[in-house]
Amino acid sequence: MEATAKLRLLQVLVRTAVTRGRDALSHRLGLAAGAGDQYEEALNDAYVRRACATLGITRRELGEVIELEYRGAKRRVHGEWFDIDSYATGKLASDKPTCSRLMREAGLPVPDFAAVEAGDVGGAIAACARWPGKVVLKPAVGTGGGQGVTAGIVHDDRRAIRAALWKASAYSRSVMVERFIEGENYRFLVCMGELLSVVRRVPASVVGDGSATLRELIDRESERRLAKLKRLPALEHPMLNPIQVDASLLKENGHSMSSVVEKGARVQCLRVCNRTPGGETFDITSEVHPEFQDVAVRAAEAVGINLAGLDVICTGVDRPLAASGAAINEINTTPGLTAHYEVTNTEAQKDVLAVLLRRMFPALASASQSVASQAPPT
Repeated sequence: MEATAKLRLLQVLVRTAVTRGRDALSHRLGLAAGAGDQYEEALNDAYVRRACATLGITRRELGEVIELEYRGAKRRVHGEWFDIDSYATGKLASDKPTCSRLMREAGLPVPDFAAVEAGDVGGAIAACARWPGKVVLKPAVGTGGGQGVTAGIVHDDRRAIRAALWKASAYSRSVMVERFIEGENYRFLVCMGELLSVVRRVPASVVGDGSATLRELIDRESERRLAKLKRLPALEHPMLNPIQVDASLLKENGHSMSSVVEKGARVQCLRVCNRTPGGETFDITSEVHPEFQDVAVRAAEAVGINLAGLDVICTGVDRPLAASGAAINEINTTPGLTAHYEVTNTEAQKDVLAVLLRRMFPALASASQSVASQAPPT
């Protein structure tokens, strides 16, 4: 079998395994396959509808695309993509190694990295050996939401590197190997030179009650979350997704799905902190040091993105850059805005869509306000 055919077969097999694991959770909770993704799309749409109604923007469905109109000006939205950025810019932003190179050329902090071909085990092992400690393997092009990412691998653990390579290779023809950065994960939202919101992203977890198994705790919390989501378009904050699980992380921490978790003990279920598999966010915009604000705006300018979601890993954003060990993990043109609305500290929520839509429609500019001074509509 040719190498290309083998890679395509591998991609099908790994994606099927991931889908089956996600759908197994959906089946236990009595949901249709892929329901979690559908709820996230519905939640995003609910916020767009509300913002349009508030600002007097008309909304029309054109198949899967939503057309917005204000005083004769028209713009379009598709899922999390707003046409404030061009198609070419979106393609560029999906190329993680190129974005990292552009940001590094601009003097911005990014992790050391290398790119290898999908399925190139020898190349991946050699790349990991360059950075003693821990590494990250992820698809180099075209993914989001933590798909295909494996973080915290020991640099010389060949078995783990091989498994992570196959996982990432299922989503891309090339794989990015990065030096692992210790710290917490923060999402910065930048729109045309203005920092709108910063949230701290926390991986999915559950808290034990001393009698339930980990599987029961996860199902119980997922059912509670889904009860809110099923009431859309009503918004009951925070709206969170069902929890997915990384079995290798559980095993590493001495747990299994049948473990009974001690009362008050918190068990982390995933390494990645994205909302899609059940992560939470906390708005900490008011705590951000001016140096981080400057870095976020410069990063968006370096890649040429008008609406940018910037992922930063560091020990804290309330201190100077050098004291935080900060590195820019990724930047993209389709930032999930729900991460900035569905914050667990609901009193700090920012109405980022109000600012974004005013930037998309210049006729609204005269009524524009800084997002920091706005309270989102209830």
